[in-house]
Amino acid sequence: MRLIHFPKRKHVGFLSSVCLCFVTVTGNAEHNENCIRSAPWEKAVPGEFIVKFKEGARRNLRSLRTEINANVIGQPFDGGAEVWSIPPPSGGSESIAPLLPEICNDPDLEYAQPNYYLEIENVPDDPEFSKLWGLTQIQADLAWDIRTNSEVIVAVLDTGIDFTHPDLVSNIVQGYDFVNDDSDPTDDNGHGTHCAGTVAATGNNGVGISGVNWLARVMPLKILNEKGELKKGTSADAKRAIEFALKNGAKILSNSWREERSPATEEAIRQAKEQGVLFVASAGNEGKNTDSEPHYPSGYDLDNIITVAAVNRDDQLAIFSSGFSSNYGFSSVDLGAPGTDIYSTLPTYQGDYYGIMEGTSMATPHVTGVAALVWAQYPALTYQQVKDRILCSVDKIDALQGKTSSGGRLNAFRALTEVDPCLGKPIAEFTVNGKDDDVSVSLDATASRDTNEGGIIIRYRWEIPAEIVPPPEESSIFIEFPGAGTYPVTLIITDNEGNENRLTRDITVPIGLPPSCTGQECFEIIGSTPLKIERDIFSVMEEGVEADAVSSCRWGLEKESRYGGTQLIGSSDQCTLKENIIDSEGTIVITSTVITKTGDSKVGKTLTVKILPNLGEGFGGGIAVNGASYQNVVDQKLSDPVEVTGEIKFPQYNHQLVDIVVYADFPTPTETLKFMLDSDGIPQPWDGNPATLVAFKTATLTDKPLLVKMYKGPFVAAGTLKVYFGFRLKRDNTLFLSGVPINIKISE
Repeated sequence: MRLIHFPKRKHVGFLSSVCLCFVTVTGNAEHNENCIRSAPWEKAVPGEFIVKFKEGARRNLRSLRTEINANVIGQPFDGGAEVWSIPPPSGGSESIAPLLPEICNDPDLEYAQPNYYLEIENVPDDPEFSKLWGLTQIQADLAWDIRTNSEVIVAVLDTGIDFTHPDLVSNIVQGYDFVNDDSDPTDDNGHGTHCAGTVAATGNNGVGISGVNWLARVMPLKILNEKGELKKGTSADAKRAIEFALKNGAKILSNSWREERSPATEEAIRQAKEQGVLFVASAGNEGKNTDSEPHYPSGYDLDNIITVAAVNRDDQLAIFSSGFSSNYGFSSVDLGAPGTDIYSTLPTYQGDYYGIMEGTSMATPHVTGVAALVWAQYPALTYQQVKDRILCSVDKIDALQGKTSSGGRLNAFRALTEVDPCLGKPIAEFTVNGKDDDVSVSLDATASRDTNEGGIIIRYRWEIPAEIVPPPEESSIFIEFPGAGTYPVTLIITDNEGNENRLTRDITVPIGLPPSCTGQECFEIIGSTPLKIERDIFSVMEEGVEADAVSSCRWGLEKESRYGGTQLIGSSDQCTLKENIIDSEGTIVITSTVITKTGDSKVGKTLTVKILPNLGEGFGGGIAVNGASYQNVVDQKLSDPVEVTGEIKFPQYNHQLVDIVVYADFPTPTETLKFMLDSDGIPQPWDGNPATLVAFKTATLTDKPLLVKMYKGPFVAAGTLKVYFGFRLKRDNTLFLSGVPINIKISE
């Protein structure tokens, strides 16, 4: 038996813009990526660094401090790291005091970094929604039938907590203020009190609201001060707070804040992992894919971290009133939780004891609260088992497929009640393939799998409408429906230990190709970065214009801003738009104008281009000829008969229903011929517009590499055939193109 873990992608490197804008490290020693020599003045405390030498180092910190005239601030951390205050160089600015290169080149150095300020993960309020929809969404009301209280100590690292609040006072244990270095972690902002209320506002007391836990033990650790002050909280404050929490019995740390990449903070979270402590962290509110743009502290490669995105009440990835949205990432974000219009406690000194906030900051305490309930219900679990139970019991939602590792939103009731959500049950899955004008489909269940160690699927049963001939108990079957319509089909699988699971899907036949335009938006060109755009200006002129009548041409490329309006990003005075490569996602508007020789101005049709994120490494796959291995480059003789099979991989879009497209370029001395494969695998001429690509395989799941038979017969000309794969999401017709060719080199 084995648990299913949800690993995070390992992020390598640091924000080079932080240090390269001030210094260049010299010397011949191997570069230490954990030595961050400087930072912009607004990002860190001037002159302060956190420094640690490796265990067993030949020299000690004291001797190095003496050499550079540094002073120690506070007590050393557990493990030996220290906070240093380094005086600025003579005549220098106190806001920029970089470490000497010799420190970074010292082979005994484990890490050195600026003492960064910490920042709240916060966005503006919007008080129009109903008050506790988030707890209902995660079925906390049902979970309370099982458990309402937790004895687990939850440390909330934030702006402090108003521990005199009538809805919190009975649930607070002793904390600390690391910003002001005293034992009074009173909240002077409101953010921390709001987060604490979601975790554990006292329930069933006739006052205000209820948190996920009605009774709990919440430890306020103040690492952030009132927003706007210079001293907002630092990496040292965060590290000391984590160490305090570990020494004082906390099992869960709730973190709704961000910082620059900090080896010191990462070390503290690793210490928490070693002591079996869970670290729940907000994913961030910048609308970024954190697989490629890491967010910290949620992005450290440690398996005791649960990273939380925000969803709205419609279970869509949250867009906040500021115009920004929740971060996401298939490898770096674990699950979603309610994060818009969240009603919770506020400091009593503000006058309003309750109010609304939004952001991944608000989503995080929902997960923290559920983790506390789970650990109280199952006290023998490890942090990894608590994390697995939460992630395996999510409600799967379309908006988080490919956006989070679990593909789902938090469910408190299932996390508490499912006997073992990660083990025992085999996972049922099947794909559907059909043609545009046919009511027959093939169903393939080979993607089904078992979750037990050594487990295998031994039986496949299909439940179909009574008027259809019962199919055999096989993993792949063929069904002919009686006519056009929608039919429920259920797959039931059994593993070698007798465990069963089922999956029901409604299948609509005939399976039609999706239109190129949906809803209110119609995009003439759809693709992913980097996208090359080529157009002849005469193809977009709504009034007929002869080429020999044109004096000049003009193209404009404008990118739509998230705040409204457009910004010019490119232009051309050529009549053919060539080699225009767009490497950032967004919506591009292309305008065109021609001036005739008589001085008349003619405006062409405006083109709207939707550019989506890059598919990432690994998409595409390879091609096998005559049963050989799958490769990116294939050499083939013109005279040899061939049978071509493609292997298509989908690294970031698990469990999506898609249509597969296959297209190719064949350069000749005079032109580049373009083809696409239709649903029968027959090459058809293609105009090069992604919106006109037809489906080669329809309604296919992206759960595993897909093997497709592509072509059988001889090649007809020598040269290099460049083959590309792509897919179109069935849920919204978004089209992704790999942009990376698989080359078949055909020789005489």
